[in-house]
Amino acid sequence: MLPAPLWAGDRLTSVDVAEIAGVLDSLIGGTARYDLAEQQAQKAMVDVVQEFGADSREALLLERPLLVAAILQGRAMESAKQSAHLLAKARRLLPANDPLLYRVIASRALALRVAGDLDAALALTSEALAVAEGQLAADDPAGDELWLTQASLAAALDDLSLADAAYARLADRLVGRDDAEARAMRAMAMIGWAGFVVRTGDLDRGIAIYQAAIAAMDEQFADIKHPRLMPARLAAVRQLAEALIQAGRRDEVEPLVAPLMDEVASVYGPDAPQWGDLAFPLSIVLGGTEPGAPRASEAIALLSRVIAVWEPVYGPDVEDLVRARLNLAQLLASAGQTDAAMGQIGKVHTNRVPGARTQLTYVLHEAELVGQITRDQAVDAILGQMQDSQSAGAGAAQRLLAERLAAGSDAGAGALRDLTDAKGRLDSLRSQMVALVGLPVEGRAPGAADLLRQAISDAQGQVEAATARIDHDFPALAAATGRLPLPLAEIRTLLAADQALVVIVPPEGVFDAGLVVAISRDALDWHTFQAEGTEVDQAVLALRTGIDLRLGLRGAAALSAEEGETGKTADFDFAAAYWLYTQTLGQVEAVTHGKAHLLLDLRGVMATLPPQLLLASPVTDPARADWLVRHHAISVLPAISALRPSAAAPAEGPLQLAAFADPEFGGLAAGTRLAPLPETADEVREVARALGAGPEALHLSAAASERAVKQADLSRVGLLYFATHGLMSGDDAGQGALDEPALALTPGGGEDGFLKASEIAELHLNARFVVLSACNTAAGTGPRGEALSGLVQSFLYAGARGLLVSHWPVESHSAVALMTGLFRHRAADPAIRAARAQQLAILDMIDHPADPRWSHPAYWAPFILVGNPD
Repeated sequence: MLPAPLWAGDRLTSVDVAEIAGVLDSLIGGTARYDLAEQQAQKAMVDVVQEFGADSREALLLERPLLVAAILQGRAMESAKQSAHLLAKARRLLPANDPLLYRVIASRALALRVAGDLDAALALTSEALAVAEGQLAADDPAGDELWLTQASLAAALDDLSLADAAYARLADRLVGRDDAEARAMRAMAMIGWAGFVVRTGDLDRGIAIYQAAIAAMDEQFADIKHPRLMPARLAAVRQLAEALIQAGRRDEVEPLVAPLMDEVASVYGPDAPQWGDLAFPLSIVLGGTEPGAPRASEAIALLSRVIAVWEPVYGPDVEDLVRARLNLAQLLASAGQTDAAMGQIGKVHTNRVPGARTQLTYVLHEAELVGQITRDQAVDAILGQMQDSQSAGAGAAQRLLAERLAAGSDAGAGALRDLTDAKGRLDSLRSQMVALVGLPVEGRAPGAADLLRQAISDAQGQVEAATARIDHDFPALAAATGRLPLPLAEIRTLLAADQALVVIVPPEGVFDAGLVVAISRDALDWHTFQAEGTEVDQAVLALRTGIDLRLGLRGAAALSAEEGETGKTADFDFAAAYWLYTQTLGQVEAVTHGKAHLLLDLRGVMATLPPQLLLASPVTDPARADWLVRHHAISVLPAISALRPSAAAPAEGPLQLAAFADPEFGGLAAGTRLAPLPETADEVREVARALGAGPEALHLSAAASERAVKQADLSRVGLLYFATHGLMSGDDAGQGALDEPALALTPGGGEDGFLKASEIAELHLNARFVVLSACNTAAGTGPRGEALSGLVQSFLYAGARGLLVSHWPVESHSAVALMTGLFRHRAADPAIRAARAQQLAILDMIDHPADPRWSHPAYWAPFILVGNPD
């Protein structure tokens, strides 16, 4: 309950509001009643705004827990916008020594993390810590929260040294403190640190830290009812159980979780998802490590019950439910029950689960062995899961664009709205069920759970009916929304005779072998990687290190004249380039050999590397290196569905050009360091000359402004060209780090000069081709994250069909040569594919470079062609 004076009609004081905020924090952190905290905060906000105004510190005190409650209920997009607004407000209202400012920053970082932008979250947190250390007291909880946030973000991004340092710094801050907040922070930090230590492979140490954290929580919650069942404690117990399984200490799991399972069932009822959280690791133990485990039948029964408990509460793509189905399918297949196993596989709606591919391929292999399915059907099932897994980043942008275009008519748009609304109602009911079953049975209204289950069942029926209507009446829309992924037969019809599709998914984790699938009109092949994921990571890192330029770059920091004229490339690792080829395309040469054009769907760490720099044979003479680009023109697909022709393809004929180059950076925020790019004006003039475009197509210098981009009618433009600096999340923008990728343009007219990803998504494009002749425009969110950046995602969503983007900082003069060469080849023979024109331009640079250095891949390989502009 919130403090009584608020509801008794007394005038609120600032002290009252601070007390209310503390109660809300306890409600969120101590009980996980996020919905109740949100309701109470909204109710309190009415009186706070009336008493203090919306632009007040008191309002901020309640807006922060409101934001956190929304984040923890999974409302990622809403939270990202809300947190940006809240942070801007906090920076405007609060002095640098106010702890609330840093708590708002930590909440913004959490929102960015949930939205998938971990790089921006870490940059924001690190920047705030640099200031907070000189502004806050050494024992201020706001500082503790920032250090914990930095540690968890660094661990998620595999920055192990930073994570270790941040956790150690937080531990030092908490020494000797025994107040309630310090005890809670210590327990949270220990849980996070334990997970980090487990990820580094030090399992026994991580297990010991988990055990200490659980003991600390037992002390912290000793005075409340059901202390062993606090949500944070139950989550820690499950994580401990999973760490014990990883460490081979499986016999310790059942004594740990079984008594708690009984306790949870007695307090929360047998249908509580918390029961499933504990039963799931126990089922893994019972299932054993080899087929035919003595207690496998118990594991099957337990997993079946876990799924029955989770199904009404969680959506079909929630990771826990997916893992449970995959584990059950594997156990059933091992027991010879392939029909039942395939039934579970048919209900799996995502492949974004560690180890999922290994389990899926095992079940499909078993089904193929007994003749239940053919090889083509097995690959079809794998492709279906691969397409379903692309629900984030550039793949999602491709699907959202296709969905928007396919809806087209009023009837199609109405059907899509009906489906979206039905899904929204279902999600809302599931959220209510999560909140309800989080209450002890004695605290629930009689029959409430049964009523909600019925309502969920009805809503599920409405979703199925709306989906069936789209499937039947609007098949193009059904395909675009992912309801009907591209099957193998259709993929083959969409490929030209000289094309092959290759999907490359590197191993992720110790239980995943990765996958390489190659398809042409008349051939099919697939293999797992013959190496560990860490070996693949190291090879990719070696290659990226080998193309690290320190020359005249397009990037976030201006270079001096000396820096722009000197420098050298690192040695290129030819052995790593060939080894990666043998692990990927080399395994499916039977399909790709002789194909002029490869369409590659690259996942994980492989998507951080332009594929054209792989080597098709060992190198004996670097001057005669057998680059992949010598054999194939290459396009990178943001999603397999990009093979399907667009419902609103751009008109045929000459491309109408709109180019923005050589912006004026002098008016950007104070402190921004961006080098001028006068050569980019020549670059776009040369492209315009090749295409026969007039001077009106060029927006140069002051005219290359953010305002001009937003005011232009870009729906008629077939080729949209930006030659400027590309900035990543976390790059310095003068007044602080950018929290999303952006293109740097001329500021003015009410615009700051940074065309951000969120602003790009609001443009209305019908471009066959978007060129981002800037650095790092394909950079992703981390070493294993999706490689196609927020810029690419946003342009795809705005309507672009194909993009030419760079994977690392580009050297300006060679970029000019590459871009103008591409469009000269395209203009000379309009019938050739864009990928072929790029291939010819690259080969010109390798074999006939204007500068001898340009034959090195650091100069010709940065740019990849994304999508299908032809």
